Amino acid sequence: EDVHSAVERRLGELVGPVAGKLHTGRSRNDQVATDLRLWLMDHLPRLVVGLAGLLHALIDRAEAETSILLPGYTHTQRAQPISLGHWWLS
Repeated sequence: EDVHSAVERRLGELVGPVAGKLHTGRSRNDQVATDLRLWLMDHLPRLVVGLAGLLHALIDRAEAETSILLPGYTHTQRAQPISLGHWWLS
């Protein structure tokens, strides 16, 4: 089953036979764009909370590891030393 038939099937469960008219006037590409947008609207608040948690964890880790030095690289060649904290924030 592809995403198009899954969406149409689920919509049919929610609204009935009118779901069969879902593709009227739209291509499959239009439907994919619409489905993605609807999915993002539903999941974005949870994704933002998770991303904020990740950013705070990286900041905490970077602050704790400012004294550990390692080589920085520019164009795959060793450059000036950087802290591990700097690496976590990059």
